[in-house]
Amino acid sequence: MVVLLGSFAGETRGQVEQHAGHPLGMVDFPITCSEQAQVGFNRAVALLHHATYPRAREAFQRVATTDPRGAMAYWGIAMTLLQPLWPTRPRPKELQRGWEAVQRAKALQPPTERERLFVAAAEAFFLEPASSDYWLCIRR
Repeated sequence: MVVLLGSFAGETRGQVEQHAGHPLGMVDFPITCSEQAQVGFNRAVALLHHATYPRAREAFQRVATTDPRGAMAYWGIAMTLLQPLWPTRPRPKELQRGWEAVQRAKALQPPTERERLFVAAAEAFFLEPASSDYWLCIRR
C-alpha cells in the first residue's frame, strides 16, 4: 500500500492548488471516466497524497457523483480510510466502509488492467475488516 501511495508522487501535471499555504501539487493519474470527473479525481489524489483524508474523501465522493460509472472514485474513497502514516488505526466502522467502497469499485468492473490492480490492492487491505492485526493487513 505504501508503494501504491508513493507512486503518485512522480505523476505530476495538471492544476496547481494551495493547501495549508503550500502548493497542493499537480497530479496526472489517468482513469476511465468523464473529463470533468478526471479533473476532480486528479485533485482528490493530490489531497490523498497530502494525507488530508477527510478532504480527499469528499473529493472522491464528488467524483463518484460526477461519474457514477467510474470505479476508481470508490477505490479513492477506500484509500482515504487506509492511513498507514498515522499512529491511529481505522476503527471497525471505517474498515467496513473501506470494504464496501472496494466492493462497489469491483461491481463497476474497472475496464483496464491497471484500474483492476489498484482496486485489488485496496481490497487486500480491507479483506478482513474485523482483523485486529493492522500490519498483516498492510503487508497483504
